[in-house]
Order: sequence, then structure tokens, then C-alpha cells
Amino acid sequence: MDVTDEVRKQVELLHKQSRRAGLFIDPAEELLRNDVLSSNIPPCKLLHTNLIPSHALCSLICQWCEKKGAPFEKPEKCARNGALESIATTKATLEATKMTAVFLVENLSTGTTEVKKQVADELRLLAKCGMEKWACIAEAGVIPLLFSLLSSDDPKLQDIAVTALLNLSIYVNNKIQIVEVGCLDAIIRVLKDGRSMESCDNATTTLFRLLVIDDYKRMIGEKDDAISTMVDYAAEGKRAGQT
Repeated sequence: MDVTDEVRKQVELLHKQSRRAGLFIDPAEELLRNDVLSSNIPPCKLLHTNLIPSHALCSLICQWCEKKGAPFEKPEKCARNGALESIATTKATLEATKMTAVFLVENLSTGTTEVKKQVADELRLLAKCGMEKWACIAEAGVIPLLFSLLSSDDPKLQDIAVTALLNLSIYVNNKIQIVEVGCLDAIIRVLKDGRSMESCDNATTTLFRLLVIDDYKRMIGEKDDAISTMVDYAAEGKRAGQT
């Protein structure tokens, strides 16, 4: 059955909006759009035509297709156009972010190590900017799951987990949740015995961010060697945390 006129119009409208915004259209996304307009799929109604960051949407589509056994060739590099990420946050795009975060969190809790690595990295990217994004990602339940990954034997997975927490820790409510779920001791362990330089580096930066809250200054100060290790690490001229 062909797509409905309504779906066709909404996809065409999205295409026109992106042209007006002067945004780069990835060739793979252009091909996918044409496939949607020309393929035989059951009628459906798009919830909205707002643009969301293509790397998150690309990952969402790829993981859904993989889960359902549907053929889909993932582009080598999803477009991450700066102009797209600078679009003003709207209620619709926040809903899309919430949906993406919930989907990713579900996969983070049940996937294999490789899947967890991919999903955690998408959450890290999703958490790079925007107070509303930081809030809704945390509300999806990601912080306790990232906490469990801090002790991973996989250096890359540990690095992604601590970096995602670093990004989320900018938002004050997330600072509170990070401490309340017990991440503090785990972050300090990463600082002391991290499996990579990047993990130690980002653990240090996360702890410095937590020190903004007075109660946490005392808590961190009471941890054995935490402050001295942070100071020594900073004095050695390590680079600032990489998000």
C-alpha cells in the first residue's frame, strides 16, 4: 500500500524546511527521504516535522532496524551539522530527545558490551549541550546505568561512561543525582586507577564540577586522597576534560 498523501506532504515539508534553513543534507538522508516517498509501506502519520540532530536519529533508525531484522545500511558518518544543533529548542524537539533517550537507555540496560559502547556513546553525544536535554536524559534513567559502567574492564566503555557523566554534570540537578546514586566513589576510583588517560582526565573534571556544591566539597574532601590526587593530576599539566 502506498504512503498516504499526508505523509508525503509532511516529508516534502521537512525537505523544504531544511532548504530554507540552509542546512546540509547528507546524501544518505536524501536517498532515504526519496525511498520513503517512493516505497510501499503501511499508511502512518508523522508526530511532527521538526528537525532533530541527525546522528541521534540515524542511530535510532539503525538500532530499530537491527532489532526488527529490517535491512538498513548505516552511512559511514552521520551528518552532524553545526547549524542543525543550534536550532532553538522546542517542545517537539524535546519530545523527540526524550523518546531517543528512553530508547537508548533501554538498550544500554540489556545490550552486549559492544551495543552498550555504541549506545553510551550516542547518549554522550546527546548530552553535549542544552539544559533541557541534560534534564530529560537524566529523567530517562541513564545515570545509574552509567554508574555501573564506570567499573567496566573495557577501557573504551569506561571512558564513554565517565565522559557522559561529565557532560550531564553541568546541570545542577544532575550533579545531585550523580552523587545520590553513588557515583562519587566510583568516579574517584576512575581518577586513581582509570584504564585510560582520557578516563582519568574526565573523572578529574567531573569531580571539579561537583565541587561547585558546598556539601560535596566536604564529601569529596573526606574521601581518602581524593583532593590530593586531583591537585597532583592537575599539576602534572593534564589536558582539560574531553566531552
